[in-house]
Amino acid sequence: MNGRSVMYNWMSHWGFSGEGAVKRNGYTITYAELDGNDIAPSFARNVSGLAPTSMTFFKFCFADFDGSNLSTREKEVEQVIATAKARQLKLIIGNALPMRRQDGSPEMLQEYRKYDAFLAAKAGGDVWVYDFYGVLAGGDGFLKPEYQTEDSHPNAKAYAALDQSFFPLLAEVFAGMGQGGNSSQTSPAPLILESRCATFCREKNLDSRVTSQE
Repeated sequence: MNGRSVMYNWMSHWGFSGEGAVKRNGYTITYAELDGNDIAPSFARNVSGLAPTSMTFFKFCFADFDGSNLSTREKEVEQVIATAKARQLKLIIGNALPMRRQDGSPEMLQEYRKYDAFLAAKAGGDVWVYDFYGVLAGGDGFLKPEYQTEDSHPNAKAYAALDQSFFPLLAEVFAGMGQGGNSSQTSPAPLILESRCATFCREKNLDSRVTSQE
């Protein structure tokens, strides 16, 4: 799992202590970091040592969308997918992570929805999409109030809600690989989760390793 806030906090919610791997629901999950200024190439570096058929996860941070840069994000996803296919990896891509209303804009909502539609069209074969947005966004398209902290980072309740759909998706993916996916089995290859949330943290002067509030 890779990132400086949201994804790190989700792993902390699973018991990650900052080093090594964490085991959750029978899966061994490790953390790697993407370079926020070189996203797709750093993804390629992070997965370079994975064996074929390993599972990897990629997502952008909520701060990566500003309402005007959708084409840039789409090109980066295309590169990520190409890397995963070239290395015969199973890839899950998380869709848009909603922000609080006071941190976002109508333009960003439009961008979220267009990006999510773009990702949905990419699903198939060895590519799956995980629906962060469907879990965390309210009817107005922004992060639900009950999932908010003092900023747009989700809270512990949000991570628990994500768990309810994320691990069944992993079970589905690994079952399709003939390896099962329940709590009594550990995936034969590590699950590498890739994300990034550096820009927002720098701008807001946030600690990149703030753990979720239990």
